[in-house]
This record gives sequence, structure tokens and C-alpha cells, in this order.
Amino acid sequence: MSRKSLDYQVESVEISFLVHATEDMDRLLLMIRSIIPKQNIEDLDFCIDEMRGYYGNPISKVKTIICNRSIASELALNIANRLEFDDKAVLRSNIKQYVDESGTLYIRLDKQAIFKGDFKFGISDPIRVKIKLINKIRGYAEALKVYIKFGFLGAD
Repeated sequence: MSRKSLDYQVESVEISFLVHATEDMDRLLLMIRSIIPKQNIEDLDFCIDEMRGYYGNPISKVKTIICNRSIASELALNIANRLEFDDKAVLRSNIKQYVDESGTLYIRLDKQAIFKGDFKFGISDPIRVKIKLINKIRGYAEALKVYIKFGFLGAD
């Protein structure tokens, strides 16, 4: 699918994750920047909230929202293209667990796997990705068509 045919179908992409005291914040931010289209890396701002864990250990909550529709669409396409086949099958089989009534897609990627270049679902300490479609795409059925075009659900 050509990049141009998917432009502006994504309103925004929100990425959030936790950084624990034992992890390297700069390395994690660099890893996240590596999945953003290269020409747009300088436009990426991170909001970092410092917190304390149960035992007083420092934890940082990191979040960025890409609101430029072209960049957001390209990022969504990049994630879809790199998502493992088995996870696309899980997504397709359980789509109602991942897409809400407004058509927003919620996935959790394995943070450690992304360091290795693998994009697969993760449950423990994930990178949360929220892909919101433009307002004119209404309803569940229309949203599914868009996610199929992007390649999130694998081959028909």
C-alpha cells in the first residue's frame, strides 16, 4: 500500500511507557525515536513524570503524542509493517479487545523485544501505543477497514 493512500487517516499516535531505576532513560528514548520516520525525529517531544514505586524506587512515566496526521499515519504504518505475524493473528481474532467503539486501537508492545528490533505484543512492562483515527472515520466497521489497509490484521 502506498504511503500517500494512508496519509491523514490517523489523527494521532500516543506512545507511553515506564522507565525503572535500573533502565537507561536515554537508551529508551533513543529506541522510541528509532521507530519514528527519520525526517521527523526532531519534532518529537517527551513528557516525563517522575514517580516513586512502592518501595520508594524512582520510576519515570514517559509519554509522547504525535499529532501531525502525516507523521502519525507513517508511524502507524511502520508499526503495522514490523508487527510479528502471530500478533497480527491475535489482533485479528480478538479485535474487539484492542479497538474501542470510536475506532481507536490500543496495543502493548514488548519493550525488551523492541531493543532487539522485534515488534511483538507484551504484557509485562510494555510500551503502550494508542492509534486514534480521524473523526470522519466513524464506527467499528470503518475503523477495521483502515486497520486492514495499514496491515495490522495481516493478510485476508
